[in-house]
Amino acid sequence: MDFTTILFEIEEIRKLFTVCCTDFYKRGFDSFDNLAQDIDCPPAEHSDEMKNFDYINRYLCCLYLFEEFVHDAVIHVLNSQIRHFITEHFSGCSHDTSIIGPVMTWLYSSVITFIEFITQHQLVPPNMEVWKKRLKFFCYKTIATVRINDLFEIMVDYPESHAAVLDIKKCIGHVQCSNYLVKTVQDTFKERLLHPGANTEDIITQYSSAIKVLRFLDPSGAMLEKVCAPLRTYLKKREDTIRCILNSLMSEEENEL
Repeated sequence: MDFTTILFEIEEIRKLFTVCCTDFYKRGFDSFDNLAQDIDCPPAEHSDEMKNFDYINRYLCCLYLFEEFVHDAVIHVLNSQIRHFITEHFSGCSHDTSIIGPVMTWLYSSVITFIEFITQHQLVPPNMEVWKKRLKFFCYKTIATVRINDLFEIMVDYPESHAAVLDIKKCIGHVQCSNYLVKTVQDTFKERLLHPGANTEDIITQYSSAIKVLRFLDPSGAMLEKVCAPLRTYLKKREDTIRCILNSLMSEEENEL
């Protein structure tokens, strides 16, 4: 019984080998990414460190183990690294600049290049378009999560935060994240606005900003209705709502004059 047959037949060994592959390719990607981002270093694939890594990687490909074991381990590693990169660099970051461009630049310079490097020994060349589509999808999904988690602050800063809102709109075009957006904003409004300690003027200001942002994200108004219905209901119950609205309108007229 050869090595490959043992891996296929014995479940515990399969699991252990998969764990080892995950750790091996995580370490390999970390080294590759660090070298790729260092402009003073030669191309990562030419370094002694990556040549040693590729020595083992090449044998895994030659033993026809990549598709059966390595592929899923690499997907797991790269998804984890994408999530870490985006949350580490862009969670809570400035809202006046898009983050999609920098993320995609990193994706192609490090992640896609790493895939090309580790699959170069496969007898059947990989379909890189499939890899790119899958990893870009995960990037958009993670960007959407990061931006939506900051959406309350983004609404406060609007329209100065239009770049961040545009990021969310682009992500909605690639991944299904509308339900997550609605639930997240509803929960945030409930926690930060829908209670006696919140100032009525602040609630009205946030309500106004939410209308502008959500209409831009979803012109149909469906998202706006789901998110803002609790705010409207709560404002109707406050005794000073009408007075605050009138004061706001009078202040705007005075500023125009």
